[in-house]
Amino acid sequence: MHGFPNMGYNTLNIALLEEFMQKGSISGQESGIIELYKNAISTYVEDDIEIDVLGNCISYIKANTCTEEKLEPRKILLVAHADEVGLMVSHIDENGYLYFQESGAVDSQILQGVEVDIEGKEGKWIRGVIGKKPIHFQKKQCEGNENKTEDLWIDIAAAEIKDDNGNTVTTAKAWAEDHVELGTQVVFYRHMEESKQEGVYNGAGFDDKIGLYILVELAKRLKGKVLNSDIYLVASTQEELGGRGASVAAAKIKPDECIVVDVTHATDYPTVSIEQYGDIKLGGGPVLFSGPNINREIYQKLQNNAGKVKYQKEPLAKPTGTDANAIQITGEGIATAVVGIPCRYMHTPNERISMNDVEKAIDILEAYITKND
Repeated sequence: MHGFPNMGYNTLNIALLEEFMQKGSISGQESGIIELYKNAISTYVEDDIEIDVLGNCISYIKANTCTEEKLEPRKILLVAHADEVGLMVSHIDENGYLYFQESGAVDSQILQGVEVDIEGKEGKWIRGVIGKKPIHFQKKQCEGNENKTEDLWIDIAAAEIKDDNGNTVTTAKAWAEDHVELGTQVVFYRHMEESKQEGVYNGAGFDDKIGLYILVELAKRLKGKVLNSDIYLVASTQEELGGRGASVAAAKIKPDECIVVDVTHATDYPTVSIEQYGDIKLGGGPVLFSGPNINREIYQKLQNNAGKVKYQKEPLAKPTGTDANAIQITGEGIATAVVGIPCRYMHTPNERISMNDVEKAIDILEAYITKND
């Protein structure tokens, strides 16, 4: 990996982000990344860290100032989700091919020929390739030849094993079953690569491992700072299935306000209508949402405290598709906002983000928490 000698990123721990990106974590199977996040943030959070029954990691930084009125400090919750989209093994056939169900919003049209990593037994990862009957064997009259999940499989090179006498020792199915269990997770090939443009990275799982990374870097910034509010930093589970983990965590914490840190769609590439989806540029700064899912006071305060830090705006006349959806209507209602990192090609094997946007998001969140505007 390359460093950032001229871009101002030397304070960021890129090695930690690489570790996060190596962890597969489909919804319900986030324990590996949750444990890594817990270990990382424990360096900066000394008050309390716990993992709840849904697997959320809740870390707590206690306010360190007292007011004359001795009022209870406000509770500010920041959330990033630990899960990612992927697949789950649902069947192993007689030839050792794996069939699967989709976990989260996966576009089946991009799956043919894609390399995947399967979490094998004893935590050993196995590389596979998603197969489909090639176009040469397809009937020309087939409508569009669209990919359907039931017509795809994962090839892990399972094969029948014979002894020296030609007797079958292990069938292909038995070989596959020795390595992979039903229900195991499958994720896009684990990688994180810097592009020719310094600070722009490609990888599978930035949604939302980049959010987890931001929370850790924010905790590092807050260590030793004067804090008027209790700060909760939560790595949530099962966001891709509707914010299930975040809802439980918010109900437990009962925060006064919440900021969700997630990715959002960059729109600076062909065929995307900026008139319909907004003009969001990779590298143009983090995105502040407005709309019915967003509390106006928090939105305004984020802007006020941003100062000269560059950011982008995204009006959205519906729920954001983040943990904010569930958190906003938890209990008696929670004031929520979202800070988004522009991301190209979301939910694909090569999501693309800019560390410039990440750095500025941390700046804005730090200012929001430490200033009194």
